Amino acid sequence: MRLPRISDIKSDVNLYLDTIPKNTAKVAAINFLVLSVISTAITGHLLTGLIRGSIAATATLIQGAVTPIFSKLFDRNGKPFTYFQDLIRSSAAVVITAAVTRTFGFRINIIQNIAFNALLLSLTSNRPVDGAKPVFV
Repeated sequence: MRLPRISDIKSDVNLYLDTIPKNTAKVAAINFLVLSVISTAITGHLLTGLIRGSIAATATLIQGAVTPIFSKLFDRNGKPFTYFQDLIRSSAAVVITAAVTRTFGFRINIIQNIAFNALLLSLTSNRPVDGAKPVFV
């Protein structure tokens, strides 16, 4: 068995990075700001708001990062995800985010967050989802 060449690995990584939605960072930044403000307003604690905003931005970035995997899994070839495919993609982002936040001592309710994201998807499901979208946790 021959080891892969560095150029092959570099090419595969570049191909993967090219398929991550281009608006992922922008959507994550907006999600961070919106959830930070809302959480701070509800709790009255700036630190709590910033933590909630950071977790939401992390979930959005994870969702963008796993998009190429789900594109290949669902054989989308550049076509937008359907409602159920996007629900699965968002659910995976919530579960991975829950695992990441757990290592820092934070707990998020996975079922509640998946249900909330399903509700948001159903309210905006008049068009197929293309690119990154906010994931709320």
